[in-house]
Amino acid sequence: MKRRGLIAFAAAGVIGGGAWLTTATAIRAQQQPAPAAPPTQAVPPIGPADPKLQIVPVPEGKKVHLLPATLETTQWGWFNNAQPPVLRINSGDTVVMETMMHSHNQVIPGTTIEQIKKLRTDFPGRGPHTLTGPIYIEGAEPGDVLKITINKIVPRAYAANFNVPAMFGQFPQQFQDGQVRYMYLDLDKMQTEFIPGVVVPLRPFPGTLGVARAEPGQYSSVPPGRY
Repeated sequence: MKRRGLIAFAAAGVIGGGAWLTTATAIRAQQQPAPAAPPTQAVPPIGPADPKLQIVPVPEGKKVHLLPATLETTQWGWFNNAQPPVLRINSGDTVVMETMMHSHNQVIPGTTIEQIKKLRTDFPGRGPHTLTGPIYIEGAEPGDVLKITINKIVPRAYAANFNVPAMFGQFPQQFQDGQVRYMYLDLDKMQTEFIPGVVVPLRPFPGTLGVARAEPGQYSSVPPGRY
């Protein structure tokens, strides 16, 4: 497999899943990209009603792909370059893709902190992130630069913030009980009430985004790296 031609995505580590519109471009090293073609197509609206999401320009001759997040199109907690691609695209194509909450959508409102801890202790070495992909970009080779343009992120209507008891964080031994808090997101005002009277603005961002590692085998999605 061509390491630089595989990409995987996960939602923001604290908040969770949603829908993304992304455009991937493989840029050959020391080669100038061709001039952008005028927009001629549009991506149909998905998720919540949002005028900004309904029209997304797509370069002439390029395709739009839909990639839902299912058990077949995601990996829970691992980067593995032996994982076969779930989608193949060409440089300049656009992908409308979905991401899940942590642990294959098992961290949702109602899940207790004890259950979240069990998801970590029962699967040692595995990260919490649910990665959508990998996506294979035709023609991309090792040494190329892979440019990803995130056109739009539409979060789900709920979010989670948690600290696994006595396992992670700066002072795990001082906070033995852990906690989980679920919040509902106001996607019209792009804000959430963290606790009564404390309103936090929403700035959606990718929690995990990377290419396939050069090394064979499974690697936790938690540590960052060159990939």
